[in-house]
Amino acid sequence: MAAFSKRYLRFGKKNLRNDEVHVLWPIYVYRVMYPVPKAKPLNLFQEAILGLCRAQCTDRQEISRLLDIDHELVAYIIIELRAQGWLNDKGKITRQGENMLDEDRGRKGELSVSRSESSQQELKMGYAFWDTISQKWLPRFMSVLPEIEPPEEKNGFPSFVMNRESGKTISPYQLHGDILNLKNINDKVKQQLFDAHRIYQLDIHHAKQLKLNDDFSREQEVHMGSIEFVSDQPDPMYLWVSIFRNPNADELWSIRDPFEIRINASWLRKSLLEVINREKGLITKLSKLIGEPQPEKQTAEQWLTLLDERIRMEMLLEYPYLEKHPDIARYMTALKRRQAKVQDGIANDEEIDSLLSDAQKLIESVLKWMLKRWIIDIRRLPDYNKPPSKQQLMRIYHAIELDALSDNVIESLSRQNYGAIHDVLRKRENSTSSMKALLCGVSLTTSENSDHPFKQLDENTLSFSLLLELADMRNKAGHASGYKFDKQEVLNACDFAIQWTTNFKEWF
Repeated sequence: MAAFSKRYLRFGKKNLRNDEVHVLWPIYVYRVMYPVPKAKPLNLFQEAILGLCRAQCTDRQEISRLLDIDHELVAYIIIELRAQGWLNDKGKITRQGENMLDEDRGRKGELSVSRSESSQQELKMGYAFWDTISQKWLPRFMSVLPEIEPPEEKNGFPSFVMNRESGKTISPYQLHGDILNLKNINDKVKQQLFDAHRIYQLDIHHAKQLKLNDDFSREQEVHMGSIEFVSDQPDPMYLWVSIFRNPNADELWSIRDPFEIRINASWLRKSLLEVINREKGLITKLSKLIGEPQPEKQTAEQWLTLLDERIRMEMLLEYPYLEKHPDIARYMTALKRRQAKVQDGIANDEEIDSLLSDAQKLIESVLKWMLKRWIIDIRRLPDYNKPPSKQQLMRIYHAIELDALSDNVIESLSRQNYGAIHDVLRKRENSTSSMKALLCGVSLTTSENSDHPFKQLDENTLSFSLLLELADMRNKAGHASGYKFDKQEVLNACDFAIQWTTNFKEWF
């Protein structure tokens, strides 16, 4: 498959961090023209004072002496320059001030190249970004594109210098980019660019209030009142994105704003979560980033949040086939969550007993899925009003010729109430009968379904005898006998339920 792009964007000049996950995010870059108000030129005194401040002369008395103007006028002009953001509180020139000084001197030495019909505006070119993941505009605009070149490729992927001093290289994870259908970028979609621009302006305002983007150049800031696409043919590029562990936020991992306006880019995280199930390699990297919960170093709330995030990643990575079966996935997740609590010794006796219930519910959800997929004509079975005897049921189970139905298993199943079995076959996935009744019903359906997994798997894999033992264990816990289970005994039963479920991944 051809690479989405061989061009890469990375904003910021800081060295990359080794404890973050780095990702190449596929985007389309549009060139746009937008009108902006002409910058108000500096007067003679403002230009002179800014020039002196850039030359490290910030003392008001010295400025007054050098320019031969009253020191009160100097103080007034400095207040004006501060209000414009061209000087900071210490009287030193800011990045904006330097840009304004350079632009003003450039205007005085060049003819205007404005193509705007209004004398109060001029046209500038900037860049807008279409996200191939969310199929939306990113709420960011730039007047420059800092492209980077990979020094080499490793296994067909670009490799970049991670640290300028050490020379260490890194190959970021590449997200899958969808080829853009230009017909979809219609006038309505173009109009949505203004919604993205409002978010962009709001983020810049908040960043200035919090002084988060001192390094964000005024030259990069984009203001627009109307917009014109220079071309309908955008450039496919990869945007460098970094993911970091964020224990101080509601989520355990966050995405840094790749444009370095704010700290986090929640809009990128939301988009990634919608497609992360197809990015198995990234899930592995995020799982390592999050790491294992450490209850002794965290509050209970922090530990549970970290645990939930880890289990979610594990479900996506190890059990992707359960995505189409939400009931089974839900019981698997609940089982793994309680299993982790028991393993780490922060569960009480009641939760240990509940773990058995979780294991049983997981197996029941699998049996109900089988009842939904493989059916039997119950009219061929004995009449509900004339239930068969135990001996008749035993003959029926023997006639199925299922390897997993050993004599001992048949003896146990034949003792089940036939009314409950009939209910299972009638209500199928909606049945509320016991696990043993469900197993009886599913076994009977194999007589009319040669492709049933019970027909394909051997006796040791299906382990009907262990299923029945698990059902009996749960019955012990359910009775008011005061019986207490050994922790390891319960964890072994839990492992069995998980393994038994994974035996059917070929059919899920």
